[in-house]
Amino acid sequence: MYRLRFRDGQYHWVASSGVSLTEKDGTIREWIGTFNDITGRKRAEEALRQKEEEYRSIFEQALEGIYRTTPEGKSLAANPALAKILGYTSTEELVTNITDTLGQMWADPTSRQTIAEVMERGEVVRGYECQFIRKDNQRIWVSVNGRAVRDDAGKTLYFEGFIEDINDRKLAEQKLRESESRERARAKQLETILNTIPIPVLIAHDPECREIIRNLAAWEQLGIAKPESDTEGPGTARELRHRILQDGTPIAKGQLPIERAAATGQPVYNVSTTLIREDGTERHEIGNAAPWSTSTARFGELSVQGSTLQSESERRRHYGEVKRGCGWRRKWLKSDRLIGISSLARSTGPRLWRRSMACGRDNFREITMSICN
Repeated sequence: MYRLRFRDGQYHWVASSGVSLTEKDGTIREWIGTFNDITGRKRAEEALRQKEEEYRSIFEQALEGIYRTTPEGKSLAANPALAKILGYTSTEELVTNITDTLGQMWADPTSRQTIAEVMERGEVVRGYECQFIRKDNQRIWVSVNGRAVRDDAGKTLYFEGFIEDINDRKLAEQKLRESESRERARAKQLETILNTIPIPVLIAHDPECREIIRNLAAWEQLGIAKPESDTEGPGTARELRHRILQDGTPIAKGQLPIERAAATGQPVYNVSTTLIREDGTERHEIGNAAPWSTSTARFGELSVQGSTLQSESERRRHYGEVKRGCGWRRKWLKSDRLIGISSLARSTGPRLWRRSMACGRDNFREITMSICN
């Protein structure tokens, strides 16, 4: 094969063949041959070569691991990404060393059998999560995609597909589950502790006070049996405002002690209101609230507010108990601030109860501050 310049001035690829005709004495008399223009074929071959180079580049540069194995599990081909995922320095090392993927790569051989059965049925495997074994014997999480390639007779020639390293994601999910489990345990412990406090306590987990939880004493104060879920009953600031009067009318938006603490970031003391209980009776209440610091919060990044309410008659009775029991001389209003309540989850219910009974039920601020510090 060679190139010839044709009459049109263009060079074409040609393939020639020929034979010689000789005289009786062996002298060559003439040559007889053919010339075929194979320019079209050469162009097709060049296009195919370029496509192969493109596919090879994709194969070599892909971020996901690409594999090809026999149905029995022998590794036929792998790209550099797969070698890196499995801890090998090159694809040659991977293909040479892994002669049995079932026993050398798969942490659980039944996983390989499962996806092999799926591919043998002509189905495509997508996002199958399992564990592989690296060269250093460490286990990693991967996501496997694959299909079976068959010949014209329908016989499976090999399995091929992609493998994605999802180990970081799986570890993050595991840490998240563990964190959520710890948060649920802390929340349960906090609920238990809050329910031992005889003073009504309200907690909002968002600055707008869209969701408010309360302890048993707060439900009793409303004259409502505690529902099974915190989402039942009056659970927002708006719903509470319909039950709390100030100067004979429903308290204005943003004027609940817990709302004011959320808006200003400052403690609020000595807010006199009237509470309408479930049975329609009225109780005069004194409300106090304080922001819950995000540095000690355990339920997210939002600032959280805490509030306490206490009836006037209870205030006077508890004030006397505190004065007699502890020689307390400060005004009782400054003792009801709910500061660092999340830190109470690190203490025990009995410890909080003993200290609250020893120092008086109103001395809640001193209890929480001493535990948090």
